[in-house]
Amino acid sequence: FSRLLAKKNREFAEREQAWEQKVAAANVENAALSERLRSRETAFLETEAGLKRELEELARRRDEEVKHAERSEREAQAHKDEATRRAGELAATAASLQSLKQEAAERDAAAARRLEEREAQIKDEQDSAAAQAAEE
Repeated sequence: FSRLLAKKNREFAEREQAWEQKVAAANVENAALSERLRSRETAFLETEAGLKRELEELARRRDEEVKHAERSEREAQAHKDEATRRAGELAATAASLQSLKQEAAERDAAAARRLEEREAQIKDEQDSAAAQAAEE
């Protein structure tokens, strides 16, 4: 009985160690994704602040140039086009950021589900081993 119990304990420990390695690998992957997300968020915030400053500068210039009748229309249109292009870039960056956030959330949820399933499986195996040991 002792040998059988020791064998079962070793098998359980091996399975548990393999699962812990898988969980550790998933944690490393999640950490990398989180860092990538933080990096993208930082870049997004920096880009947004830069674009806001640029838009404020464009508006100031446009107000000054309105005083010059012929030039004001051409320059105002150029500034508007630039702002539209940059707003499009900002929207694309925001969409990319949202996609990364969703991907990270999905991976976190999947890892949590796998961990809960494995914990339940380990508990079932422990209960089964205990019951089997009790029977023997």
